[in-house]
Amino acid sequence: MKFFQLIIILLFCYSGLFSQSQLPPNELDTKYTPNGSSMFNNAIKKSYDKNSYDEIEFIQVVKFVPSMLARQKVCFLYERSFAKGFVATGALGKAFGRDVFQDGFFIVGLSRFSNNSVLSPEDVLSNSTYLSSRPLVQLGAKYYFNNVSFEEAYFEINYRRERMTYLLEPAINSIRVDGENDVVFKMNGFSMGFGITILGGSKNNIVNELFFNFGIKALRYTQYDLLSVLNPISNRNDPIYRRTNEYQNTRIVPTLNLGYSIGFGW
Repeated sequence: MKFFQLIIILLFCYSGLFSQSQLPPNELDTKYTPNGSSMFNNAIKKSYDKNSYDEIEFIQVVKFVPSMLARQKVCFLYERSFAKGFVATGALGKAFGRDVFQDGFFIVGLSRFSNNSVLSPEDVLSNSTYLSSRPLVQLGAKYYFNNVSFEEAYFEINYRRERMTYLLEPAINSIRVDGENDVVFKMNGFSMGFGITILGGSKNNIVNELFFNFGIKALRYTQYDLLSVLNPISNRNDPIYRRTNEYQNTRIVPTLNLGYSIGFGW
């Protein structure tokens, strides 16, 4: 008898618990419990999602150009995204030696200099040594083809300004250089080209870049006039080169630049 009474009591308790589980949800519970698509639930999920840390968006980059060291120049770049896929660029550099690659293009491009009354730029570059330089300055812009700044392939245009100073040898082509012998080259260039940006690093903000540019450059250099002066010993006129305070303009020459840069974005 007691056994049946115990069974009845247990059934009664179970039915009470079941009925409570079927009750409609409390109004306050519904109001303050976020649903599955709530921003709070998403925030909690993201905080534990390790993949959310694999990519960090950035709008500006600082880069170093190690390939310019082969041309005896140190160069740094700063780039900033100002619109979807569009990036403004600026560069600052300094030469610490002769740029043989650049001089080679100048010598070929200026090999038929026609003014015989002044020292030719080809003779200047072939008979001089590097003395000093002023900071290289470059301004430009890039457009990324996938409309995402700092990702994949791009097209760019640039303006660059440089100034280099050389020391002439005492005599050029058996003609004596009289007095001062420094020559200043002022260069203004425009270029366009293509490149590709590859992101890396644990935070995906290490920027690797390969680029290829081509363009034109206008040169001005210190003018040395070819003069004839009387030699008191031989009592005849001897040719000399003498520096003036003017600059000689040359024709426009082609330029080519290819290299690699690396930096980080934030």
